[in-house]
Amino acid sequence: MRHRKLSFIVLLLLGVCFIGSMVQHKVSAQEELEQEPGVFRSANLEMIVKAGFGNLEVNRWYEGWTPFRIAITNQGEPITGKLAVVANASSQNAQGREFVKAVQLPTGSRQFHEIAAFLSFREDVEVRLVANDKIIATTTLKIDRQYGQDMRVAVIDNDSTTLNNITNMQIPLTSSRLPFQKVTAANTPHSEPLSEEQVQQQAQQSAPPPPPANPRSRRNRQGGGQGELGVHPVVIAPEEMPRDFVAYDPVDVVVINDAPLSQLTEDQARALKLWVASGGYLIVTGGVDAVGLHRSGLDAILPVELSGSVSVPSLSDLTDIYGPFDTPAALLVMDSRLKPEARALIGVKEKALVAESRYGSGLVRFVAYNPKLNPYRSWTAARYLWSDLLMPVVDAKLNQPQTGRIRRASGNVSWNAQNFLFKLANIQPTSSNYFLFFLLVYVLAVGPVNYFALKYLKKLDLAWVTIPAVIFVFTLASVLIAQVKRGGTVASDMSYVEMYQAAGLKETLTGLLIRPESKGIEEVKIEGRDAYAADSTQGPQSNVTGNLEAERGVGSYLVKMPTANMNASVLQVRSINEKSAPVVAMREEGAAVRIKNLSDAPLTYAVYVSAAGISDSFSLDVGEEKLIALGVPKAGRFRDWYFTQLPFDSEEADSLDGMWSTMSRGAAKNNLKIQGFLQDELMINVYKNLEHPMFCGFADKSANAIQLESVAKRHGKSFYLINP
Repeated sequence: MRHRKLSFIVLLLLGVCFIGSMVQHKVSAQEELEQEPGVFRSANLEMIVKAGFGNLEVNRWYEGWTPFRIAITNQGEPITGKLAVVANASSQNAQGREFVKAVQLPTGSRQFHEIAAFLSFREDVEVRLVANDKIIATTTLKIDRQYGQDMRVAVIDNDSTTLNNITNMQIPLTSSRLPFQKVTAANTPHSEPLSEEQVQQQAQQSAPPPPPANPRSRRNRQGGGQGELGVHPVVIAPEEMPRDFVAYDPVDVVVINDAPLSQLTEDQARALKLWVASGGYLIVTGGVDAVGLHRSGLDAILPVELSGSVSVPSLSDLTDIYGPFDTPAALLVMDSRLKPEARALIGVKEKALVAESRYGSGLVRFVAYNPKLNPYRSWTAARYLWSDLLMPVVDAKLNQPQTGRIRRASGNVSWNAQNFLFKLANIQPTSSNYFLFFLLVYVLAVGPVNYFALKYLKKLDLAWVTIPAVIFVFTLASVLIAQVKRGGTVASDMSYVEMYQAAGLKETLTGLLIRPESKGIEEVKIEGRDAYAADSTQGPQSNVTGNLEAERGVGSYLVKMPTANMNASVLQVRSINEKSAPVVAMREEGAAVRIKNLSDAPLTYAVYVSAAGISDSFSLDVGEEKLIALGVPKAGRFRDWYFTQLPFDSEEADSLDGMWSTMSRGAAKNNLKIQGFLQDELMINVYKNLEHPMFCGFADKSANAIQLESVAKRHGKSFYLINP
């Protein structure tokens, strides 16, 4: 009896323990499910993820790279694995993307990692910590689906209220006043900040109003009723500045105010500098940490030499344009002197209040005062000044061609020009004559040939054996012929290369097509410290299992692509180099220019244009030097005229047809004069206003060092646009 009671008590205790453990597990699981987005916490592991600039969004205009900042703490056993940012495709059968980074987390470690990920899908993004092929930590970040095209300004500062006075400011797409001209009652731009109700109403709109038909004449048109761009500043701390130049894609402008910059890493300073070189827009204010700016090397791209802060009795050059300050206060400004290659927008060379200079295809502007200090902070007219400062973004957004092609108005063509890549790779359907010939031989072999052969041998009773044998032999032969004819994995690449030779800058955008021989994983290695790649093929990918995986290496970028037999895929490759050797040497001699090919590939269908005139197309062999005559350009557009210099239906014509939108957006970023020349203006009206000469031409050579071990045949073509 006592033994039975003891057994009952033991069973009861075991039951209570089991129920308690189940309840505890349920509570623990419930707590894990209720964790906030971007945060994972367990007993021994914490992972906190921040992404983008203020928010993470995808809209119908934007797809590009964005930074994911991951802080992770490990109090448990050491972990060796990888962090992965997983962007899942919208369609169930579509291929997603994984951007990974190898990590080692010793016990007690606390680490910070950053991964740049390419986003185009509108599905939420998952960040995982994976070890031994098992997910040990995961969190999901929500993506906002936006339909507007407003301006996003990233402000480097430690004060979240910096530039609050331009939050939700509306900049008109058209104006009767040129930037930095005197504000009057007749030409005052409509740039008042919106009320909360107006902001909500604007957010409900599906799209911004259409831009004017001719963006080039925007400043000569009257009124501001053709549409507006909203301004949304987002403040980030210096430690959150990206380490990859592509990670600045979500923002239109970066403003550096009075945050300390001495602790910036080399990668952070390099990323910002290269982003500007690739067409970014940087504004530096008078509150900047000049010592930290110099230590990071970013002062090299400023339009001014900084000498420290000084007090001045007045700023008449500024107030005469925009109006007096609202309250009296001491006027503190950064003493600065204009660099030789820069120009003053407000002020003079020895005392520049607003100045600008170019770096690559980007723009850098300097404003001498700190907008957080009074009387500037409460200055009502500051919105007019900032409207003028941000005008290059308006011009860049208006300079978005509706079609990427020149000769064909219909069809959606992205910068990688996939149709041309297929043509360049010589991927064509097999001729119907081949099938007809094969069918004829097959019918003759199975029928008459087999019959007469057996009749001659007096073995007609063996037809039941010979017919299947002939069918088997033909099937085997067709498979072998198809394998041989296919010729292994085939690749082609087409690049747009923009160079600024004096600065050593070379930016390359490449479309890389790969048609694999079999199903599996294709590894693509792109050489370059600042090279990045992602797929541009969207939609269902039949016979493909797994996601594309990309990893940033020390001096290269590795992409692992799941492939299906005979299914072609396209990668978008983007890179920039700030130590590139010159491709051509150019020197004008009166009404001619002397040009020498310094590269290792012939240059064909080349054209030189400057304020002195324009050349006809010419070619240059490796090391060859020519004296090229310059003449007055025709009255048409440059792009139309240049097509007449290329043979119709040539590879050059087809490639230029596909990449023109990239050329006109890239070289024309933040430069109205080049925008006009490459877009809508007649050459005869604008060529004398070009700030520097331009050389363009083709090379039958790949612009990037891309390793593809399994490729049997590869063809490349590059188009160069070179600035001295």
